[in-house]
Amino acid sequence: MKQARVWPVIAVIAAMTGLPPAAAKAPTILSGAVTVTATHSYTKLVTIARAAKVDIQSIHLIGQGREFGFALRKVGRGTNQPVFFGLTSGHCTSIGCSSSGFFGVDGLVGGTGSEPILAAGVYRLYVVADARPVTVQFRLGPSGRSTVTRGTAWAPTIAQPAPTDSGPQLTMYASGLAVNVGPNGGLQHLVSWKRLTVPRSANTVGLCLIHGTATWAVKPYQAPCTTEDINVGSVSGQSQDDRDSSGATYLSDFESGGLLSAGRSEIGAFNDGETPAAEAHTQVTFWSFPAN
Repeated sequence: MKQARVWPVIAVIAAMTGLPPAAAKAPTILSGAVTVTATHSYTKLVTIARAAKVDIQSIHLIGQGREFGFALRKVGRGTNQPVFFGLTSGHCTSIGCSSSGFFGVDGLVGGTGSEPILAAGVYRLYVVADARPVTVQFRLGPSGRSTVTRGTAWAPTIAQPAPTDSGPQLTMYASGLAVNVGPNGGLQHLVSWKRLTVPRSANTVGLCLIHGTATWAVKPYQAPCTTEDINVGSVSGQSQDDRDSSGATYLSDFESGGLLSAGRSEIGAFNDGETPAAEAHTQVTFWSFPAN
C-alpha cells in the first residue's frame, strides 16, 4: 500500500468569497482532524462552519491506483471560488493498479497562500479513488474531528494519451491532449514519468499548458512549447529526476496540478534525456466544476 506524504507545493487558487445566497446547508461539517475514506470516487456537499486554516503538513494520501486524492471547492458559479486539493499518482497504468514498486513523495497540494484559510460556507468535496481503498487525512483548524465515508458516485477523467514524440528508445518523450472545461472552470493533475536503469542520467522535463488552441513551435507537447501558456488558472509543478525504487531502476518524474480556465486547453508534458527508457507515460486527470 502506497502512502504519499505530500510536499507543500502550493498552487495559488482564487480569492475567498462569501457563501452564495442559494446554497443549502450541507449535512456534514468538516473541522479539526478530517479523515476521508473511499473505495471508489465520489462527491459530497460538506460545510465548513467557521473559517479554518489548512495545516499543509497534516495532509496524507494513502492508497493505490492510477490516481487518488481529494479536492474541496466552495459552492458557487464562476471561476473565482476557492479550491483546496491534494492529488497523487501510483505511477501505473491500469484501473486499480499497484505502484510497481516505486516509492517516494508524490503529489501536489493547492491552496491560498502558504497557510491557506478556507472561508466558512458550503463546499463540494471530491474524492478520487481508482477501484482501491483510499484514505485522505488533513487538518482544518485546531480542534474537532470529522469523518466522511460515502457520497454520490462520480469519477474524474483519467487519460493516458499516446505519445506525440517518442524518440529512439524513448530517449525523447512527449504526450498530451486537449480538454474542454465548463463555465466554472476545472482542476487538473498531470504526471509524466520514465522508468530508467542506473547509472542515473539527467533528463529535461516540463509542462505544456496552453489555453485555447495551440500553435506548436515544434512537435505537440515538446519543448519549447510556445509563449501562449498563459491565462490557464493557477498551476504549480515539481520534478524528481532520481526517485529511487528497489533494484536497478528509477523514475524520472514530473507532475503539475492546478486550475483550468473555462473553455478549451491543451495540456501535456515532455521528458527528454540521453538514456534509453524501459517505459514512458503521461497521465492527465481532470474534471469540470459544477456551480453547486
